[in-house]
Amino acid sequence: MKKDYLSWGRIFKYAHSVHQMHWRHQDISHIIKHENRILPYGHGKSYGDVCLNSNATLIDVSHLNNFISFDKDKGLLTCESGTTIGDIIDLTSKHLWFPPVAPGSKSVTIGGAIANDIHGKNHISAGTIGRWVKKFELMRSDGTSLICSPDKNPELYAASIGGLGLTGLIKWVEIQLIRGGPLIEVKKYKFKSFEKLMEINESQKHQYDYTVAWLDLGSDKKNLCRGVYMGGKHLIYPKNAYKNLSPKKSIQIPFDCPNSVLNKHSIKIFNHFYYHYAHKTNDLVIEDYESFFFPLDSVLSWNRIYGNRGLSQYQFVLPKNKIHIVENVFEIISKSNIPSFLAVFKEFGRLQSPGLLSFPKEGFTLAIDFPNNRPALKKLYAQLDAMILNHDGRLYPAKDDHMSSELFHTFYPNLEEFKEHVDPNFSSNFWRRTGLHEK
Repeated sequence: MKKDYLSWGRIFKYAHSVHQMHWRHQDISHIIKHENRILPYGHGKSYGDVCLNSNATLIDVSHLNNFISFDKDKGLLTCESGTTIGDIIDLTSKHLWFPPVAPGSKSVTIGGAIANDIHGKNHISAGTIGRWVKKFELMRSDGTSLICSPDKNPELYAASIGGLGLTGLIKWVEIQLIRGGPLIEVKKYKFKSFEKLMEINESQKHQYDYTVAWLDLGSDKKNLCRGVYMGGKHLIYPKNAYKNLSPKKSIQIPFDCPNSVLNKHSIKIFNHFYYHYAHKTNDLVIEDYESFFFPLDSVLSWNRIYGNRGLSQYQFVLPKNKIHIVENVFEIISKSNIPSFLAVFKEFGRLQSPGLLSFPKEGFTLAIDFPNNRPALKKLYAQLDAMILNHDGRLYPAKDDHMSSELFHTFYPNLEEFKEHVDPNFSSNFWRRTGLHEK
């Protein structure tokens, strides 16, 4: 079956040969043995081309979403790789267990979460999701299925965590959950400068399970940064206190908006409203987990607001001792005159991931959404890339749509070791663009 698939940024749209997988015991050995350039695909929540495999084969695992076991006493969950973060929360939060790491969307599959070694608002205390993965079953193109854990096939275990889906197809996963219910106690702090943001973060980061800041870049030509800092922690009530919680309502964007909808004027108005009116600060409030972790999920297909041109996200991390460079990034973005609809800032802690290509390292990360104005973005990204490279930072493959092979090899020093474990029949557009690997 031929079908067009997109990533979340909707910049790339490619035809693929598609095979769907519905059951972990389904025999697909004839596909992965004989078809060249294979890649697993969940819900396509990666922004760039890491989840795409143009003119080649995708194994769609979005229906591979059965639960296998759940130990309610130990918080140990086993599920198939197409199970989403939202599926897991629906099952486990009523028993006061929660995924150890929550990304920006509940539609991310657990297989995709491992392949991109996702991080969340609690990296300081929890690290990446790879630290919580006990084991998984990995199907290789030679037809073998291997149990991978820190003790069994540890090299493939490390290569597959953050391995971009290139080491084989993960069929099921066993993961340790953390204690947490569906309600979050939240406190918000407004700031009008980057210096103030850093002061708030330093005083509050150990007071909460989760911390994150929303930034309005370029609102003030003097300070270039204002926003809202949020700290949250799980409220643990008796289990029956949650039984009447109703699902959060959502709205649908049914069509591509005109490309002109998001411009520097409309974004400025939105950010002004969001900063001044959307957040009450200094008071503790109780939010459901969807409002706190997945606010954008309430607007289905929100990426269509950017129009048919799509959106590009630039996410980097810089070491702690290079934090002053972030203000230089703000200046470059301001001078570029390219509006940013969404910018999110977080601190990464010291906890190391077992993954060879894991993105986070101790420091600070900034993720910025831009309308896909490619000629202007090309110039902007060239400036930002040089700055990140010169200050020991790196870019996030899950969000990337432009990184060069040279940059990828510099940012990820374990890449040569990783290549030894890439399955010869697995590939992606990102890998062919950056991995010096051609099929």
